Amino acid sequence: MPKLRQNIEGCSPEKFQQRLKELIEESGMSQRRVSIKSDINPYIITKAVRYAVVPSMRTIIKLADTLDVSIAYLIGDSDEKNYVKAKKPSTFHKRIQKLADDKKLKFSEISRDMPFAHNAIYEWMRTETIPSLGYMKTIAAYFNVSLDYITGRTDKKR
Repeated sequence: MPKLRQNIEGCSPEKFQQRLKELIEESGMSQRRVSIKSDINPYIITKAVRYAVVPSMRTIIKLADTLDVSIAYLIGDSDEKNYVKAKKPSTFHKRIQKLADDKKLKFSEISRDMPFAHNAIYEWMRTETIPSLGYMKTIAAYFNVSLDYITGRTDKKR
């Protein structure tokens, strides 16, 4: 059996693996069907299910959308599957901008309290990329919002 990765991405790889296996089974879909429906390379799902490899945040969002569960449930941080879908889904970029504006903070001020480079938020905004799960969890905790809120999946902050 391969050695499993440690908790370096903001969740337990083993919990994520177990939840993903259970959710795929409960959905009645094959791993292949989940990969097609979520537009994820089947190899990524295989690595997650067999070897507990935690994928990128973008992939986690797609899986949560396809399996219709909260991100916190999928990664094993919560036992609450349900979340209230946003009437108009948003993006991480719009949400972090709104949260910063609401608190009258500049990205540089937010970054001072974060474990990533001071220009990281500007770079994510400029390139329209999103941070890793670990960074995303840190940002969500800073603003006291859920992962589903910060990623634009729900309008409910907690």
